[in-house]
Amino acid sequence: NSPVVVIMIPICQKWGKNVGISPAQLLVPLSFASILGGTCTLIGTSTNLVVAGLLTSAYPDDPEMQMGLFDLGQFGVPIAFIGMSYIIIASPYLLPGGIRKDDAAAPIDDGTLLLGARLTKWSPAVGRTVKRSGLRDTGGVYLVSVYRARSGNIHR
Repeated sequence: NSPVVVIMIPICQKWGKNVGISPAQLLVPLSFASILGGTCTLIGTSTNLVVAGLLTSAYPDDPEMQMGLFDLGQFGVPIAFIGMSYIIIASPYLLPGGIRKDDAAAPIDDGTLLLGARLTKWSPAVGRTVKRSGLRDTGGVYLVSVYRARSGNIHR
């Protein structure tokens, strides 16, 4: 189940961004759907395999106590169907709504990221201006300002 969820995460994130739904509205139900889907087959979860192994160990000569690949489906499919129906109905009310496209006060995510860094004492940029340090525009990173701890000044 984990590989399926890992593959679906970027798909759900992109889909949510395109339709204006919070990632929580999609990723949490994805996780629960994966768990419920694992109850449908013997190889759906590791727990199913452990139980099948224990049954085989406890009753090695009894063919009725052996578990086939789809034997759990008679119980798992209805439970998965009911569980996923509940997820579809209840998740909009139970999970955080997040930002919607029609929300006028929503912040715009333009892909920028604000970072802070601390220079070591032996750095060649220590004591220099932003321009002289050579750190203004390097490798896709744009240095906006420098905060000097000793003086408390901000240099732009």
